[in-house]
Amino acid sequence: TVIFQSEKSVYLYKYKQLIKVQHFSAILHTAKVNKTGAFLRIWGEGLFKLTDGVFKLIPSTKDIFAQNRIDEQYDLENGDNLLVSRTNGVWYLKKDGSLLKAKSDQLDNFLKVNESYTGGKKLRNNIIPISTIKGGLLFIDEQLQIRSILNTSNGLDFDYVTSTMQDRAGDVWATSDNIFKVSFDTSMTYFSTINKLHGFVNAITRIDGKLYVRTNKDLYDFVPKKNLYEKSVFEKNNIDESGDEPLKFDDQLITTNNYTIKTTKNRVTKIISPIYRSGNTIQSKLNPSIIFTSNSAVGLLAHQYKNGQWKQLVLTNKDTVRCNNLVEEAPGVIVLETRKGLYKYEYNFEGQGKYTKLEMDTAFTTLKRLGIKTVNGDINLFTDSLNHFYKFDLAKNKILYTGFTIDSFVNKAYWFYTYNKDSKNGWMFTQSGLYKTHFDFNKGFTFQQYPFYKVDLSELSPGLYAEGSGDNEVLWIGSQDEKLYRY
Repeated sequence: TVIFQSEKSVYLYKYKQLIKVQHFSAILHTAKVNKTGAFLRIWGEGLFKLTDGVFKLIPSTKDIFAQNRIDEQYDLENGDNLLVSRTNGVWYLKKDGSLLKAKSDQLDNFLKVNESYTGGKKLRNNIIPISTIKGGLLFIDEQLQIRSILNTSNGLDFDYVTSTMQDRAGDVWATSDNIFKVSFDTSMTYFSTINKLHGFVNAITRIDGKLYVRTNKDLYDFVPKKNLYEKSVFEKNNIDESGDEPLKFDDQLITTNNYTIKTTKNRVTKIISPIYRSGNTIQSKLNPSIIFTSNSAVGLLAHQYKNGQWKQLVLTNKDTVRCNNLVEEAPGVIVLETRKGLYKYEYNFEGQGKYTKLEMDTAFTTLKRLGIKTVNGDINLFTDSLNHFYKFDLAKNKILYTGFTIDSFVNKAYWFYTYNKDSKNGWMFTQSGLYKTHFDFNKGFTFQQYPFYKVDLSELSPGLYAEGSGDNEVLWIGSQDEKLYRY
């Protein structure tokens, strides 16, 4: 049966045939249908219900709703109806026809201030969507608790919402000046410039419980919202440069940037070094007061924190090895990545040391240019352009081929990797998808593909971070389009 209303009449059709017309002397407001029946609100009279083919007044509603709106009504699990009104809040129409005011001061105030409007049906999970013309789209549960608010502060282009419907996939479509869709698949959410995150995401990490996101604009930390009326935001740390993952140094954050090395504490940022083309910074395992930084223009840099001040250490022959990256293989032994191959820098407690060119297996490459890749959290491997993996023999000063390659698996293309110390899982993105991976020196890499289809893989950046375990394992995934995904 389909119900149509005009200004003073209501029409009932079934199988495209008109079966009933009912005329009224007063102006009709809204016609509503749900599992408990068909209802009609009439100005000056109250709420009517279709009974034995005729709309009849529900006596309890005359005093309250003769002059007050009923913008929408929803059937509840217990058989009652929830009446939503922008003029006098939320009421229960009980199964016996009696009327009861709901105790919901917070919800009442929201509906009155933001002006609730005719909306749609309850969702299949019993969540209730309520449209408003000033406050966006509201979602509540049957206990009248606000579950979520969507408006212009967190993604909508407008706060004026007029109606909703749920599709077969469970997503909610809503209308206003245009149409938008709300997905309830919480396996994938994202943050963007709406949350004050700006720039291409280079790196993601968590330090002392706080999530940090490094972009080509700044270093941001995540500030979760404290209630439903706020939005989660990213606060910048005033680095104002491109760079990679920050390094925790006591109560400071060290950032290695395109033009400088900086230290940040309590959002106060100072320059440690103004030298251009620094690449990566590590804290010495032999003397934790010293940091070493790779630099492709002037060579290895070292700085020491002493008596509350940073001071550069002058290294002997530092210009001889210009490096792009570095990793400390053992306390006092650093491997440097250069265009001419790998070098070992063996140093003493003062940071002074000597360089040794490392020999390597050249069966697959004559360039000797290898990149540093750390897997399983603490195993340093080195890769050539064909994705062969090598390891460092500390005693022999040699780089040895492990016998493993993933070149065919990644189809000679890009791949991003991170290791989750909580779950002991490695995670890798390739151009073909997302994989959980494990590595050991007996079997090499093993891969298990995971579904990942809601974001175009070509949008993703190298920023990738994993945490949690079991059902609570989470991947934070960077985007080139000023977004951070949570999967």
